[in-house]
Amino acid sequence: LKLAAAAAYAVNGSTDPQINGSASILHDSGFNLTGAYGQRDIDGSTRDPVFWYAKVGYIMKGDGRSTAFSIDYASAEDVETLGDEFTSYGLAVVQKFDKIGTEFYLGVRNHELDRVGENFDDILAVLGGVRIKF
Repeated sequence: LKLAAAAAYAVNGSTDPQINGSASILHDSGFNLTGAYGQRDIDGSTRDPVFWYAKVGYIMKGDGRSTAFSIDYASAEDVETLGDEFTSYGLAVVQKFDKIGTEFYLGVRNHELDRVGENFDDILAVLGGVRIKF
């Protein structure tokens, strides 16, 4: 197993302390998990934003190449306005060719924001591209 983790504590000026952290684990089989959490305590406000994120993935390795698949979900509350509820979920695939230092990627993500008194349309984003390392 490979494990990577990080944690942080920050203070915005002299107020509003914030904590956050994340951890990822990769099994030799290619199965992997990632999680993250964050929270801010806004002084003098009932709005204390919080978020969390989770991802499940799998990496298939071949001769000089690999293909990675993932699905993830994120949730946040009270980030901009008290009562805000944000969710985002997505799928991604990355095809990597080691011999030519190139990766092809494609992702699809949906974003939803619920706010009292507002009516926002969901945003569906599709992102694709190529990354060449040299």
